[in-house]
Amino acid sequence: MRAEQRGHQLAELRKQCGVTQAKVAELMGVSQARVSQIEHGKITSMDLVREYIVALGGTLDVVAHVGDWSVKVA
Repeated sequence: MRAEQRGHQLAELRKQCGVTQAKVAELMGVSQARVSQIEHGKITSMDLVREYIVALGGTLDVVAHVGDWSVKVA
């Protein structure tokens, strides 16, 4: 999936939660401009995505699937 698509999906999720970019920025400790960048695909790390999701009141799990095994890795 392209970064721009991921960012768009995050923006749609935020809107569905009824949260403004300004509020997400406040909760993340970043500028509103940085939240806009994230929502336009400028995503630099999984930790950044986790912080964004937590600001929306959610959680983020990273699961590795190898063959028949699944392991939560983060």
